[in-house]
Amino acid sequence: MPSVSRDACKDKNGIFNEHGTYCGCCPACLNKIAEGQSCGITLLKGVPPKAQCAPGLRCDTTSHTCVQIVIG
Repeated sequence: MPSVSRDACKDKNGIFNEHGTYCGCCPACLNKIAEGQSCGITLLKGVPPKAQCAPGLRCDTTSHTCVQIVIG
């Protein structure tokens, strides 16, 4: 697997994860999921995710879509 740099991931509009591979030893560039888009794939257990909700969003476990994080 080729190494992923933080800058290359940013250039792809991805989310850099320092320990994003199965072994947790290598970096990965995750696809960024926008608000309202499906994030059900991120709820699978046993494999590292290949995508993540964009910053400020979380995956709603009922609708399986990325929604804004509401604080308090």
